[in-house]
Amino acid sequence: MTKPFGNLQISEQKKWINKIPRKDLIVTKNSVVCASHFTDEQIIRTWTSGVGDKQVCINLKYPKLKEDAIPCIFPGPKYLSNPQTKRKSPRKRDSSLISSKNIKVVEAESKISEHPCNNDIDPEFSEESSVLSTEQKFEKICCDLESITLPDNWKYEIHRGKKPYIVLYTIQCNNNEAGISIEKQIFLDSDMILKCNIYEKNINLQDLYGNSNISSLDDLISIMIILSSKKICSGGPLVHEFEGISVECADIIFKNHWQHKKCPYLIDKSSIKNKCSFCKGLRRTFRIKKSRLSVGKSTRLLLSPTKKKLFDEHRNKKHIIQKQVLRAKHRIQYL
Repeated sequence: MTKPFGNLQISEQKKWINKIPRKDLIVTKNSVVCASHFTDEQIIRTWTSGVGDKQVCINLKYPKLKEDAIPCIFPGPKYLSNPQTKRKSPRKRDSSLISSKNIKVVEAESKISEHPCNNDIDPEFSEESSVLSTEQKFEKICCDLESITLPDNWKYEIHRGKKPYIVLYTIQCNNNEAGISIEKQIFLDSDMILKCNIYEKNINLQDLYGNSNISSLDDLISIMIILSSKKICSGGPLVHEFEGISVECADIIFKNHWQHKKCPYLIDKSSIKNKCSFCKGLRRTFRIKKSRLSVGKSTRLLLSPTKKKLFDEHRNKKHIIQKQVLRAKHRIQYL
């Protein structure tokens, strides 16, 4: 792991040059410092997201340095490798003391010594990092994707063009003629808007995540984890099982299966069933329609025997209530 001097600010370059104990040091934009000159506390080797049981920890492919990291380990005498000091220069300390008019000099020095970490933060840098445009957020996610390992066999592709976008997907190996097919897809465009497809069928992310807009890689990783915890509904019967028969409540999906229009497509992996309740009832619907067509009956109303019995009971109750209402009206008129 190295970090070139060209990626540092001028103030940071001076700090690094002062710490390196070499008289013949010549620094260029391509000059780098090896990771062996930094402590383990200054190197970021893992990426974490979430809280509690939902926390995810991923080892970075390329470790990074913290923003305030300064080389402090060098061969030779011990005083060359002293990583403890984080003290300001005398000029900066004097300016901070003069600006505090109502505070004594001794009190100002005590406050600076109590909070050494706040002295090294550049306010301009903190403001820039807190407010980023959508394009900067998109580029940051592209850079972070190259340095981490995605969970559960997820893969990604970055497409550059007039409107760049990122595609994250999972692949399924089929035993039939289809071979390999893309199972789950996530599209993120440069406007930081997400779209999700299951077998080329668009699904609503608000039911899963609650929002289609994201702001960081953490949100993208959490969506991938949610989709990985779901399995896809296997659908209804095959198309060739009921050739020449179709129903209005179902469509043909990619795997030549009938899929109900109300199918949620995603089921929890903890459930034993591979089908949703809507797709499970499609086979019965096709059987009833096939039997009625073979006899020559009308297929406009498709009801099972149990549902037909309930329908008749409700219809009889409705007629009884209508009669009771008419009798009550006649009594009111007579009185």
